[in-house]
Amino acid sequence: MKKIVSLNFIIASFTIMSCSSQQHTQSSNNSAVQYTAAKNYFVKNTYEANALQAIRLTSSNELNQYFGGARTMDSKSVQTNIDFEKNNAIALIYPKTDSTISIKITSVQSNTNNLLVHYKLKKGVKTTYSIVPFSLIILDKKYVENIQLVED
Repeated sequence: MKKIVSLNFIIASFTIMSCSSQQHTQSSNNSAVQYTAAKNYFVKNTYEANALQAIRLTSSNELNQYFGGARTMDSKSVQTNIDFEKNNAIALIYPKTDSTISIKITSVQSNTNNLLVHYKLKKGVKTTYSIVPFSLIILDKKYVENIQLVED
């Protein structure tokens, strides 16, 4: 009998606490943005930065300021074509490093003020060479909001 009373008391306590606790729900006005990863590019050695940067590219001239084509002997190794009449590109570029680092864009969302670019940064081992890690995506030209980086 004492066990049943104790159990009822515990259940009643949890019920009262859950009813009185505040709900911390956040209304989200973010909408998902479709994007495509651009392949077979490299960051030119003229690029310099001290921190991860997000750069919006709106023309092939801007693209060519930062990137060159990275073709290999493989016939499937073709640069992703970016139609700047319909699309823009967003590049996340990390400073030159001698460690293996990968940048993976996990999602892009739009709200009234910002284009939220969610990404994961994976740091690896030290190497004997330098690289400029980056991620380059293509999205519809209609997204003109300020770019805000969100690390996952």
